[in-house]
Amino acid sequence: MPKRNIKLVIHYDGTNYHGWASQPETATIQGTIEEAIYNLTSQAVKVNGSSRTDAGVHALGQVANFRIDSPVPTENFANALNNLLPADIAIAEVEQMPGDFDAISDTVQKRYDYLINTASIRPVLARNQWHRPGRLDADKMNAAAKLLIGKHDFKSFASAGDQRESSVRTITDCQVSQDRDVIKVSVAADGNRK
Repeated sequence: MPKRNIKLVIHYDGTNYHGWASQPETATIQGTIEEAIYNLTSQAVKVNGSSRTDAGVHALGQVANFRIDSPVPTENFANALNNLLPADIAIAEVEQMPGDFDAISDTVQKRYDYLINTASIRPVLARNQWHRPGRLDADKMNAAAKLLIGKHDFKSFASAGDQRESSVRTITDCQVSQDRDVIKVSVAADGNRK
C-alpha cells in the first residue's frame, strides 16, 4: 500500500504541554498526536507542524501533515484520533494531500492573537488573557500597530542555536480592536520557517 500524505488541522490548549516539538519524557503536542496515531495504526510517524509553538501556547487551526500506509480511511482519522487524544487537543479536519505537500514549507500565513484584559478586577475565567487593569487607547494602539506592517528581522527573538536560513519575516497585517474590557492584538505574518 503506498503512503498517503495526510493533512491535519489541529486546535489545542497548550497549557499542559512543553510546546509543539517532541521531547523525551516530556508532554508535547507533536508527541501526543504521534502517540495517538501509533495507538490507532501501530505505525510510528513523524507529524510535521506548520509552527513550533512554545510551552503554554495555544492554537486554533494549526496545520500539520504526516505520511502513512495505514488502511484507516482518511475520513475516519479525525474521529478516531479525537477518541484517543486528551480533551485539550482536537483534530478539526483531515484531508489527503498530494505527495509533495509539506505543512512547514507550504505555510502561506500565520496569525497570532494576543488578548489584554483591562478590567479593574482580575478575570478569573480568562486565563488566556493578560490582565493589565486600566484604560488603554485601542485606537492609538491600532494606529501604532500599522507601523509594524512590513519586512523585519526577528533574529533577536530566536532561541540560541536557531538553524533557520533566515529570521526575516513580513508582517502582512496588524490590527488592534476592543470589545468591552478586552483588547485584541492580531498579527498576521508570512509563513514558512525554513
